[in-house]
Amino acid sequence: PATGLHPDGSSRAIGTRSPFLVPRSVIGDPQLVRSLPPRLVAATGMDALAHCLEGFLAEPAHPLVDAIALDGLVRAYTHIEAALQPDGDDAREQLM
Repeated sequence: PATGLHPDGSSRAIGTRSPFLVPRSVIGDPQLVRSLPPRLVAATGMDALAHCLEGFLAEPAHPLVDAIALDGLVRAYTHIEAALQPDGDDAREQLM
């Protein structure tokens, strides 16, 4: 995967690619975020929404990336508010 580094606030991102940036495993458990403050859950959800929007608007367009990005945008818009509630495990799972 690629990631971008920003040396300062006014410069363009410097792209990096490495197979060492690919995780070997991921733990996606909505129970793990139950203890997070709602503000942090909301900020994380908004960050995910921004990444989906960025992926959808990226050039050149790519049908698979667009489909994944649109799915993420719909999930974030639909479930982010419910994910902030103590009983929002289902919504948090949808956001993962």
